[in-house]
Amino acid sequence: NNDASNSFSEVDLNSNGEEILNNSSYGEELYEQEIQQQKHQNYNVSKGTNKTSKFKKYIIIVFIVIFTIYIGVPIIATGVEKVVYGFKEFQSRNTVEGNTEIVDFSKDENKYSDIEKTISETGENYSKTLESGNYKVGVHIPEGVYTAKTSDTRSTVLIDDHESEIYAYGYSEKTNQEIKDKKVKSIEYRNIYLFNGATFKVESIDSMELISENAQISTLKKLEPNAVRETIEIKNGSIAGIDFPEGTYDIELISLGDNATIFKYAGYDYNGTITTIEDEKITTYYNVEFKKGTKATFENVEVKFTTSEFNTVESE
Repeated sequence: NNDASNSFSEVDLNSNGEEILNNSSYGEELYEQEIQQQKHQNYNVSKGTNKTSKFKKYIIIVFIVIFTIYIGVPIIATGVEKVVYGFKEFQSRNTVEGNTEIVDFSKDENKYSDIEKTISETGENYSKTLESGNYKVGVHIPEGVYTAKTSDTRSTVLIDDHESEIYAYGYSEKTNQEIKDKKVKSIEYRNIYLFNGATFKVESIDSMELISENAQISTLKKLEPNAVRETIEIKNGSIAGIDFPEGTYDIELISLGDNATIFKYAGYDYNGTITTIEDEKITTYYNVEFKKGTKATFENVEVKFTTSEFNTVESE
């Protein structure tokens, strides 16, 4: 009956004789009901998820606030305090008196804080003019507390004391705007503690005057000066004890171009570097030790070795 067929959904039968709904009015109604039910379920799930997400965010925010108050703030405060302290130390390390920049070694607490040895406050007045080079305390200069003065604001001084575990250096902070504005014309290094056995290194175009009021002159070693001051020219890669005698040398560097340097090596142990001084074609560096096995390498420079006044290298 055609009328009857219009009042019911159209059906198909599968191979098992089961009904399959087609896209009829009844099928559309069931389909729409399922869609609405799924939307309702999704809404409830989404709503629950949003509540959970908001709760988690709230917990995280509370945790961050607590962490910042009880842990973060003290850490930040400590960090700021250290930065401020370091800045103050940097600012106060070099000062200016008139046209002289003052480098006070005693203001750096890391230099002398762990030293148990002392230098007697009583001693003798002593002064010596130093050129660029290495000076052994107890050989070239007596033990004492020193002030060093020079008109070369590009100069550098360094204490290398293995026994006392002191490695300290000083130089001009002429790039500091305050110092730059005061038109510094000289530099003075103060409170330089030099113990016997230490090496005091100087790099300066102009000579440097070293002064002490408590020099322990009686402790100076009595070394015989070299009778012959021999001068030799060495090749790149020359080794002390093989290509030339081991010993202490005054080194003359004649620059042939930019970045002219001489390096020293003793096996895997790096001993030091000497660089030609800026704007100077010839640089002389005094009292450089070359023990057996020490290798000299250099480029863009001619090198002459002259035996120093004192040989401070003890042969094995």
